[in-house]
Amino acid sequence: MAEVETLSKQEQAEQSLKYYGKWAAGAGVIPVPVADLAAVTGVQIKMLIDIAKIYEVPFKAEMGKALLGALAGSLLPAKIGYGGIGSLIKSIPVVGTIAGVATMPAFNYGSTVAIGRVFAKHFASGGTLLNFSAEAVKDQVAADARSLADDFKPPSARKQTASAS
Repeated sequence: MAEVETLSKQEQAEQSLKYYGKWAAGAGVIPVPVADLAAVTGVQIKMLIDIAKIYEVPFKAEMGKALLGALAGSLLPAKIGYGGIGSLIKSIPVVGTIAGVATMPAFNYGSTVAIGRVFAKHFASGGTLLNFSAEAVKDQVAADARSLADDFKPPSARKQTASAS
């Protein structure tokens, strides 16, 4: 009989974050402006539901959406730059679609995993949706999202980004 490996809550959460990060990256290739943002939001909400279940934290969809919106809406497009315009740039025929599809998967992956990690850490420390402060963690999420997005890019794109800096 094979032994079944039991994962810690932290390991389960990290697996979940990477799984949903990849789905969010996939949503980045949706060529329709704003439809990609709606898809990513749906993925992120599902991720938060799963993380809450792992840590046995009650989840209310309305509150989760509000907190997610506070983090993603006020922080990521402004602090990271290309994320907010990545979807809108797709409205420019041909060139915009190519540019948006080139940037959005990495951005979506990085922001989704970074947001998920902040919630997982909060839930692991006994926190709930009621005492989560988006304002307190937004700088951490921005730094993590940028790093994760860079790691998600193909090696050739990372070299171009580094030399352009």
